[in-house]
Amino acid sequence: FIQTAVHYTNYTNRTMEGLRQSLFAPAASSFFLVMGAATAIKEMVKVRYFKDDEGKPLYTHPYRPWIEIDPKYKEQADKAWRAFKMCENVKEWTVFSMPLVWIIALFGSSLPYVEDSYVNYFLGVTSAVYSYANHQYIYGYMEAPEKRIDGFRLRMKVFQAWLSVSLVSLLGYGLIAAGIRSP
Repeated sequence: FIQTAVHYTNYTNRTMEGLRQSLFAPAASSFFLVMGAATAIKEMVKVRYFKDDEGKPLYTHPYRPWIEIDPKYKEQADKAWRAFKMCENVKEWTVFSMPLVWIIALFGSSLPYVEDSYVNYFLGVTSAVYSYANHQYIYGYMEAPEKRIDGFRLRMKVFQAWLSVSLVSLLGYGLIAAGIRSP
């Protein structure tokens, strides 16, 4: 009995290590996607609670930066509005992007000549580029609306790559599951 338990424990440890190794890239990608959203929230919070000259909050409710305030605080109001829109955009694209990362991680190696290591490298590189683009978008938008464009375009290119690779990966796996192509 003890020998069987030890064998089972060793098997479980090897299985878990294999699972951890294969899921490291999508887990790390997910972490960076979430960090982008957290950064957006952090930057929005910095401007959401602006105070007037008397130390009172500019907004009666900090989650509604579209409320009219004293025109002499227009610059702060504009920045709060941009921060709100930036944060919403980053959160939305995180929700769109994360499933694609996992689809690629799970099904990418079902394509001919594609190994798990290629999938992991692809996810690592594209996630780094996505994070950089998100950073450019966040801080560009906080400065001025037109300064967000480069980050947005680069992030969109990564998203389009993920969307395309996800589709092809699912099709590749679908052909295997249907028995049309062998693994």
